Parts: sequence; C-alpha cells; structure tokens
Amino acid sequence: MKPKLYFITLLALLSAIGFSQPEDAQLRRSVENFYASMDKHAERGHYDKILARLDDNYVFTDVQGHRMTRAQMRDSLLGMGKMRDMRSKTIVRHVRGNSNEVFPWVEMKMTYKQRKNGRWVQMTRTHRLCQTLVRGPQGWMILMTQELPTDEPWGFKTSGGR
Repeated sequence: MKPKLYFITLLALLSAIGFSQPEDAQLRRSVENFYASMDKHAERGHYDKILARLDDNYVFTDVQGHRMTRAQMRDSLLGMGKMRDMRSKTIVRHVRGNSNEVFPWVEMKMTYKQRKNGRWVQMTRTHRLCQTLVRGPQGWMILMTQELPTDEPWGFKTSGGR
C-alpha cells in the first residue's frame, strides 16, 4: 500500500509543479487556432479533414480505459449517422510543451440534432480531454487523446477560456 501512496503523492506533486509554470503565449495561440479550425470542420461536417489531423498512430482512451485506434475512430465518426445544426466550441484550458509537441487540456462542448425514431432530437455533449499534439508538415496532428471525467472540477488553475 505504501508504494502506491508514494506514487500518487509524487504524481500530484509533479502535476502541481508543471501546472504552476507560466504558459508560452505564442504556443497557446497556435493551439487555440488549431482547435478553432477543428471546430469549424466539425460544424461543417468535414469529418475527412478532422481525420486528416489524426496521426497514423493515433490512440483515444476513454475514462473507463477503453481504447480506439485511428481506424476505429474513423468508423465511429462515420457511424454517428445524419446530424444537423452542429455547433462545436473547444476551450483550451491549459497548454504545456514546446514547438514540436504540446499537451493541451481542453473542454469541448457540442450541440447538434440527430435523427432518432424519425424525429430530429437536440443533443448536447461535453468532453474534457488531454491530448498530445505533434508538429507535422501541415501543422498540428493529434497523436493521443485521454478523455477526462466531466463531473469533477479541474484540479489546477486553468489559464484559458474565453
């Protein structure tokens, strides 16, 4: 039991130290611009452009620990069915990293209408994510996504949000 407690304490300490450092404003702007373009692609239904921003080695892990590869994410996006009136807003809460690799913590809010039982039903989703973005020839690529719980307060002072 003690090694586990030491590990948790060390992880909390390292997280606090990392989040207490000031962010690089230019890096934050670059990441915010990336997510603004991803929001536009989602609103326009350009899933091919979203998928083009997923690295070939992309992995998504949800809060239960289930994983999806890029191919599985593609099938999931395309299998969502017909949607309309999509609105997406991603708020960058925290950014760490350098010019080649960043680790943004984001909150993604989406509203859309989806066909259910012959009717258009208004849907709302909120995701909290920690992602790993790597710089590619065409800009940022998403290498990894870790879904975070939405029912807990952020465990650190966030620098972002509008």
